[in-house]
Amino acid sequence: MLEIVSVASIGVTLAVGVLASWYFFAKSRATDLPPYAKEGFFRALSKFLGPTAHLWLLDTSKEFNSKIFRLPLTPPGFHFVVVTDASVARTILMDPTTMKFLPFYRNFEKFTGSPIIGSTEGFRYKHARKAIMPAFGSNSIERMSRCISQVIDKWVETKLETAIQNDDSLDIHDEMQRITAQIISEVGFEYTLSEYQLTTIIAAFRVLMKEYLNDNMLNPLREYLWFFYPHAKAARKARTYCADLMRSILEAHRAKGDKATPGIIVDIIDKNPDYVNDNDRVGDLGLFIGAGFETTAGTLSWTLYLLAKDDVHQSKLREALRPVSEEEAIHHPMLRNTIREAMRLYPPAAAGGPRCIPKDIHHDGLRIPKGSIVLIPPYPIHRDPDYFDNPNEFLPSR
Repeated sequence: MLEIVSVASIGVTLAVGVLASWYFFAKSRATDLPPYAKEGFFRALSKFLGPTAHLWLLDTSKEFNSKIFRLPLTPPGFHFVVVTDASVARTILMDPTTMKFLPFYRNFEKFTGSPIIGSTEGFRYKHARKAIMPAFGSNSIERMSRCISQVIDKWVETKLETAIQNDDSLDIHDEMQRITAQIISEVGFEYTLSEYQLTTIIAAFRVLMKEYLNDNMLNPLREYLWFFYPHAKAARKARTYCADLMRSILEAHRAKGDKATPGIIVDIIDKNPDYVNDNDRVGDLGLFIGAGFETTAGTLSWTLYLLAKDDVHQSKLREALRPVSEEEAIHHPMLRNTIREAMRLYPPAAAGGPRCIPKDIHHDGLRIPKGSIVLIPPYPIHRDPDYFDNPNEFLPSR
């Protein structure tokens, strides 16, 4: 009797599974859904996680002749939708009920082994973000500007002028990474990184980004069988170094006592009682250096690259900034337009980050279903001739 019941249970389970699969498959074949890329899961995933993902997304959008399309990165019945339509992107990003796709963002927690603002929603996200905002207020701008000037002046004197005198070359991206990491540390943490610490922390984040934002996502077993993978082993070592350095920065701040500058990032994080413990604080300290130095250095590097290629605009910008004070130069519209145009052509996080939508979105006869994972990559939008004339040209005057 038990065997008959068991067989019957298995049969019912299989039947339900088949019906559910058929139902979800039928829904995925609905005619109002965005077009579906024909590539297989692993090929699409490797391209999505690769260094040229933004170019692949742009090419795919052109191939479909559609600003909304799906990628085969989810099980049947679920949808991974790429949106390069500006109006739809704005609707999604402005909707307060749209949530981050946390399984993706939690890979950033592996950089220090602790939660971070960017990988959380709800209470933790709100308390950390709200508490840190005053550190970027107008009262802090003067101190930030002074600190930035000191770091850059030192770099010009010790690195740039020496390279010019010796007719040497500099890796501008590497130099911008070192400058921005030092600025973030001094402005936000009142901590001067040594040359060894600068070199090591930058190298550590490079290892962590490759491992946890690419290799590990393609093969999650690497995290558990790390001893079989040399790069995974190196990533664990890099994670330990990053966490230890953030703890050293936190301890150095506390050791200053009343002499520490109030209201800077490390001070706010240290005094925020809503953090569970110091491991919780370490994650957000690491976020500011890790996310800040790479994106800012990239923007500075591309801006300098574009200026180097455009002698005319370079000369105009130099003539516009030369007679004004440093404070006026910071707010000069020509400088702002130059940086904004560089960021349009080469945006940080060019492929974007995935989000989840809480309701159906309809646009131009297409439906993005409720619960879809949506990716809004800036690069294809910024290169779209529907939004920008001559989109591939560097035109700060636009």
